[in-house]
Amino acid sequence: MFWTHTSHWSDWCILILTGVSIHGRPVRIGISKMKKEKRKAQWRRKGKEEELAVEKEKGRRRGAVEEGEGAYQRGRWWRGDSSVVVENIARKHGIKKSDLLDSEADDLAVRIALGETHVIAETKKALSNAGINIIALEEYASKKTENTKRSNHVILVKNLPYNSSEGDLANMFGKYGSPDKIILPPTRVLALV
Repeated sequence: MFWTHTSHWSDWCILILTGVSIHGRPVRIGISKMKKEKRKAQWRRKGKEEELAVEKEKGRRRGAVEEGEGAYQRGRWWRGDSSVVVENIARKHGIKKSDLLDSEADDLAVRIALGETHVIAETKKALSNAGINIIALEEYASKKTENTKRSNHVILVKNLPYNSSEGDLANMFGKYGSPDKIILPPTRVLALV
């Protein structure tokens, strides 16, 4: 769902709705990268020790990404909760979740990994069909673009339960503005609001 609003509105919406439960599951709402000016202003308010700790952690992460360890984290925003992946696989094949998660099976991890791959591919396809530029999202997630601007109109919502609907999202976010569009792929791993 897309709104015409200010960044103040989106910050307020994220603050209020983060952790709100839809069908018993807490919702995570992410914001885009903070502008350098804001970050520097926050650092001025914090103590020097905290600033050094933040810089040290950034350096550690940057080193991990350069060594290739960050590939999992960069692609993590595509992935949903494993229970949603299992729910997707079970419903798609018409089986019970308990049959899919049979503890006696030797290939449980392989089945879950293959299911996750399928869910990611299906999510990308649905977003692409809705007019979302998947390549730009992947480049941004892999930090290949430097001049990407923060959107004041789109919020990425993750950790949705499988039975969530566009109506649920419209009710939840509609309290804070009039939604223009909701993009909820059939996998229901994430939504663009």
